[in-house]
Amino acid sequence: MGCMSSKSICPIELPKHQIVYKLSDIHYSLGYFVHRNFSSFYTLYMLLPDPLGTGPYGEVRKCIHKPTDTIRAVKILNKHTLPKNFMRQEGVINQIRILKTLDHPNIMRVYEFFEDNSSYFVVEEYYPGVDLLTAVEKVKKYNEPQVREIMKQLFSAISYLHCKKVVHRDLKPENIILEENKNSEALSIKVIDFDSATFFNREKPMKGLFGTVYYIAPEVINSTYDEKCDIWSLGVIMYILLSGRAPFFGLSEFSILKKVKQGEFSFEGQLWENISESAKDLIRKMLTKDPSQRISANDAYNHSWIQNPSAPQPPLAKNPFIIPRIKRHHSHPKLKDAVKSFIISQILKRDDLKSLESAFIEMDLDGNGTISKYELESHLRNFMDDDSAKQEANLILSNEKLLDHEYLSYSDFLNLVTDQHIVFSKENLQKTFKIIDRDHNGKISSQDLEKFILEDEKLDKESLDKITHEMDPENKGEIEFAEFENSFIHRYLSRKYTITVDMS
Repeated sequence: MGCMSSKSICPIELPKHQIVYKLSDIHYSLGYFVHRNFSSFYTLYMLLPDPLGTGPYGEVRKCIHKPTDTIRAVKILNKHTLPKNFMRQEGVINQIRILKTLDHPNIMRVYEFFEDNSSYFVVEEYYPGVDLLTAVEKVKKYNEPQVREIMKQLFSAISYLHCKKVVHRDLKPENIILEENKNSEALSIKVIDFDSATFFNREKPMKGLFGTVYYIAPEVINSTYDEKCDIWSLGVIMYILLSGRAPFFGLSEFSILKKVKQGEFSFEGQLWENISESAKDLIRKMLTKDPSQRISANDAYNHSWIQNPSAPQPPLAKNPFIIPRIKRHHSHPKLKDAVKSFIISQILKRDDLKSLESAFIEMDLDGNGTISKYELESHLRNFMDDDSAKQEANLILSNEKLLDHEYLSYSDFLNLVTDQHIVFSKENLQKTFKIIDRDHNGKISSQDLEKFILEDEKLDKESLDKITHEMDPENKGEIEFAEFENSFIHRYLSRKYTITVDMS
């Protein structure tokens, strides 16, 4: 949480929306249900002892979400210690706006946020594991295959960020979580802490001193820079992972920044004798002082060291259930799509999604955070002939629920392939029902449903009547849990599918 920053911080006014939506306007993504919650944080969460991390402006703690009985993480920011301009600049709101737009398996997920007289509470997904700095301090350095695995995920995440016109501005090992993986030796990372992140415009260079001394790019010190500042930080991280040492070291911040501005580093010494020239070449391209000549995140992902054909490749995602699930192209009522997306994004446990996350990463061949038609066809060819793969890919991408019919986003992928028996379990439906039922009277009204789907905005009357009628065909004006549950069992789980793909 600690970073060098000229940003300063005050009570924030949420934007007031007067937009009236139709159901056809809505597309569900991982961030769709992220809102400001006007309840007290402490009525919905129980804080657990011992901070996960502390900084000059607050701390990160584990907490239990009472309605779902799940562990999450919360960043608690003390308004009295935050820089004075922060609230005027809508610092917390800006972070939420950014995170709502991000839909990538290696980027942290946010659930909701709260505000009271003294603090902001940003509720995030909890990732068991340690930050990369702690991991490096423990093992001293990683071998090349391990570093390749970590950097490949980082390049994918940052390439995706930059495509979304988002720059992180504080990439460092402390802001990268190395997830605990009890069932595999595979290394899986999450990029966290978007306090310094912002949207950028390539026509207008950014200004302001953001970052941490060891990882800050020279042009940021000079206060005019673009998104390539993130690439410099990744270069420093890769150098540290391979050697256990920082490329720019000094006894004070002043001396470190002086060396960063000079941009001179070395591969001398025994530590580097067994490191490949290809790895060193990639570091040189990232630690190029002139940002216009510095490699991009996408080009770094496609560098020969990352795409090393001699390196062991992970097994293809040949889960025999993924293709049958992806082949279901039924048109479902919008409310039930909303419930499904809500459960996947807000309620399902990480263990339920871990294998699908890995499958998505393996299918995303160019690492840009989406699965293109070409990538989808390539995967389908593992199970069928070329013509069938093309036909099936076209069918999948023609799904009316997709925001863009040229590719699958991570949310699209999860919505298509997550096991519906897991999604619509009684436990998950009960948790969802409790959250939709805002006055906790054991019944859901049409107003509850409208709030669930759009929060601050409004649905047109025809759409509101339609979604209410889906679960209340008798027009009683309210829905009990038994009706809610039965509508999913009837529509989703009672179906029998005929699988025509040869999985052998």
